[in-house]
Amino acid sequence: MRQVQRPNDLPLDVLLTCISNYQDSNLVKRLKLIGPEVKAVSEIFEDKVKNQRLHTLEPHDGVLGIITTQEMKNVYNDKFAKKGQPGRDIYDRLLNAPKLNKCPFCGYRVVSTLDHHLPKAKYPTLAVTPTNLIPSCFDCNKTKTGVRPLTSQEETLHPYFDNVEEDLWLKANIIEQFPIVFKYYVDKPDNWDELTFQRVKNHFEVFELGKLFSVLAAGELPIRELTLNRIYYKAGSDILRLQLKDYAESVEKVHLNSWQAAMFRALENSEWFIQEYFFHQGKQNA
Repeated sequence: MRQVQRPNDLPLDVLLTCISNYQDSNLVKRLKLIGPEVKAVSEIFEDKVKNQRLHTLEPHDGVLGIITTQEMKNVYNDKFAKKGQPGRDIYDRLLNAPKLNKCPFCGYRVVSTLDHHLPKAKYPTLAVTPTNLIPSCFDCNKTKTGVRPLTSQEETLHPYFDNVEEDLWLKANIIEQFPIVFKYYVDKPDNWDELTFQRVKNHFEVFELGKLFSVLAAGELPIRELTLNRIYYKAGSDILRLQLKDYAESVEKVHLNSWQAAMFRALENSEWFIQEYFFHQGKQNA
């Protein structure tokens, strides 16, 4: 998971911007009446996210009996996300916030939409609350679904408020076969408490990151094999290990918890790969 700078847009301002070109005066009046509630619930939401208590925020149908859930969905779909509408500039600003336009949930696919951290169908008051809207790739948005957390451990990481980028937690093992299979997992750093560890594991499972990273690694290794094969036969296994270490350190300087770095570390630490893999493969690529 990669951290994204928290947006500065205020929920009430976003709501008022979105409804600024509605022609239905009665609807506008009712939407303005719920403004204080949107502001209050958004503040509660942020407090609970920061304290891993989001699972205690109860779902609700409609807002104060004044606005229906469908009407809040319409505000998001028709006035916030739709091109040419008043809220679209804010939508685009949120969408473009991540570095290199990479999805903060998986860290690798390209952002293409906004994900409601708490689904608008169950929490309509938060339908256009900026801190409830997280830039996401299509796959992560669909994989997460609209299931609400029931415990602190089930709360997926929130890119605006959670930062797990400074500790090394992503690791991999290899299955000794041809072709090699990489198995990724979350390893608990010594300075983490149990809740942080369980939340990261849950995030890893909800977004199916182990599967994604294994597929990516399966495509990466063949690209590197020619170079690694030549190093093995011309310089020996010790230099091969050093090359893998250099690869890992180079990637880690850019992103510590990278599937590439974990892949290179797994290969570096595998005596089978260092001593036997290319021997069994033969010298055809040397």
